Amino acid sequence: MKKIFFLSLFIFVSIVLFAQKETFDITSYTAPNGWNKAAKKNVVSYKIINQQKKSWSQIGIYRSMATKGSAAQDFESEWQDLIVNTYKITDAPKMTDIPEQGGWQIKSGGSKYIFNKQNAMVMLTTYSGYGKTVSIVALASSPDYGADIQNLLSSVELSGQDGGVGLTNTDSNTGSQTYPVNTGTNSARFAFSTSNFDDGWMAAEKTDWVELRNGTITVLLHYTNAVTGKYIPNRDEATTVAWNNLIAPKYSNLKNYFVFNNTLDPEAPFLVSGDVVENSTGKNVHVVLFNRGKSGMIEFICADRNAFIKQFGIDQTKLNFYSSFESWEPLKRMASYNKFAVAASDFTGQWTTDFSSIQQYVNMYTGMTAGMSSYSSKQVFEFSGSSYKWTISTASGMGGNLKFKGSKSNGAFKWLSNWQLNFSDIDGKPKTYDAYFSCIKGARVLWLSDTGYPGYTSFGKAD
Repeated sequence: MKKIFFLSLFIFVSIVLFAQKETFDITSYTAPNGWNKAAKKNVVSYKIINQQKKSWSQIGIYRSMATKGSAAQDFESEWQDLIVNTYKITDAPKMTDIPEQGGWQIKSGGSKYIFNKQNAMVMLTTYSGYGKTVSIVALASSPDYGADIQNLLSSVELSGQDGGVGLTNTDSNTGSQTYPVNTGTNSARFAFSTSNFDDGWMAAEKTDWVELRNGTITVLLHYTNAVTGKYIPNRDEATTVAWNNLIAPKYSNLKNYFVFNNTLDPEAPFLVSGDVVENSTGKNVHVVLFNRGKSGMIEFICADRNAFIKQFGIDQTKLNFYSSFESWEPLKRMASYNKFAVAASDFTGQWTTDFSSIQQYVNMYTGMTAGMSSYSSKQVFEFSGSSYKWTISTASGMGGNLKFKGSKSNGAFKWLSNWQLNFSDIDGKPKTYDAYFSCIKGARVLWLSDTGYPGYTSFGKAD
């Protein structure tokens, strides 16, 4: 029975429906519910102990470091450092093949060992790409924790480089004179509809996009609509539809039309550009429409092609099938400027977040189904004046045997700054959260990150 357990942890089918992510360094992931978290400078760990069954498990997510040169070298180095030297394991790891994801090469291997005269397993997973490597170590004394381990691993997302942007922690309305008209439909309901970033970029909420400006360059972060949000598998058709829906209606006299969408990159980016006349002003401008992964549709408006190249470092004429994945980061990074300050008056009514996942198990020998587990949770903040109520409820377990848990508290919340809130009691103790809003069509998303355990969670307003 133990042998089957150790092997089965490496062969799984996972379907994640919705994700409530935490972030450490460049790694975003879904933390296991009910596990105790401990954060240090170079590692975030989660641990659980069942005193009745005398079983335990632990997962460690390590800070990224420079690659040793290849995925194989990274795994071998981390296996020696984190596994052999720590747990004195002499057996070679049993490896499993995992496809490359988003430019990251993944290696995973594990082994049995004895801990306190008890059988246990250890598994190391390394992610190599963009000049970096990230390691995740999982240990367990029982198959009871296999689903939680695999849920976390299947939820991992990595950023190729730091996509964050610095915000000046002052009144973001100081940029309002730049955008005197045509603000977004949400602007009247929230205190801040503009942001000034410390690198010179300014953002303003508009009806159909977030508008960014820096000098003579304008960037539009388009909200998803019924046309651009539709999945179109044919790349040529997808780029044409996006251009015709977002760009063509606003411009005329198209020249030097260029399309690039044939690339090795698994995130399937596309870049479409052209020299046009802006209908609203009559100016000659160079327009670029870009999309990659979760960036959304981003429109760049520059005086000419050279201005675009100077600002973002991408020359369309030099792009090819083997272009580096990192070359897209200056463009994709612009999506992170969809960020607006918070005010005490913004918090009324309910803000909620939901998470659900299922895990289907398959017998590695017969291919027959071996059952299914599920997990779901809902977290609610209800604000009224300077007070709030907070609840969280979860349901988890194998099919037909769900277990329900919940917690609630209430108290007073304080607006500490444009980017922080304090709650007097969350699950038995006061907590401070970093906070900001991002804009979507006709609504806002609230992002909260516990300052003691960094990692943003998104909340939507319940109307």
